[in-house]
Amino acid sequence: MDYRSRSKRRYPEKKQAPIKRDIYGFRKEYDRTRDYTPNIRGYRITSNQIKKWFKYFCIIVLLSIIIISGSHAWSAYPDDMFIIKLMRMWIAIIFSPFYLFYVFTKKTVFKPV
Repeated sequence: MDYRSRSKRRYPEKKQAPIKRDIYGFRKEYDRTRDYTPNIRGYRITSNQIKKWFKYFCIIVLLSIIIISGSHAWSAYPDDMFIIKLMRMWIAIIFSPFYLFYVFTKKTVFKPV
């Protein structure tokens, strides 16, 4: 008789209680609610959110108007001196909505025939 078979008889393996496993074979049940977004049925848009969105929209529109008027004022007269271009651009940036209205009326209403 060899040593291995003797030790098995001397110290028989204890039967352990079966470990609870889920259908995928994991020992512990995983909390899946952390990984998914919460239910959005009760989500309501408040007036503060609308005001915040409106502010962001106005800022984006104003920045785009400023960029358009500044670039138009810079490239309107390419032969002018640098300082004159710079002054014209700064005035167009400060009064950007009025400058774009002026350019629009100048190009559409008073266009040469």
